[in-house]
Amino acid sequence: MNPQSIYKKYLEAGEEWADKMSAYDLLDHSTKTVEADLTLKAKSMESLSMTEARAVALSSSGYRDHLAATYEAQRVANRAKIKLESITMWFDAARTEEASQRAATRAMT
Repeated sequence: MNPQSIYKKYLEAGEEWADKMSAYDLLDHSTKTVEADLTLKAKSMESLSMTEARAVALSSSGYRDHLAATYEAQRVANRAKIKLESITMWFDAARTEEASQRAATRAMT
């Protein structure tokens, strides 16, 4: 087990997760802005109340596309987090195995 290569893999996986989580957060935090923009657009195009314009906005393909992109970004971020946690678990298991082998070797002597 080469600590430098493990560190590099862990760092790369951590950066990948952070980037993907940031992309998800950006989409997630802009959902209300997208909704507001689409509501105002619907209101300006037709003489609707704000409630009606909001209903039009929430049912629009633009809003559905935004939600789909948000959910996909969350899925990708979750998979990146699983990869990061898997590396951590593998490292912990390898470290435990090596410690057990050292203990067994000491017990034999």
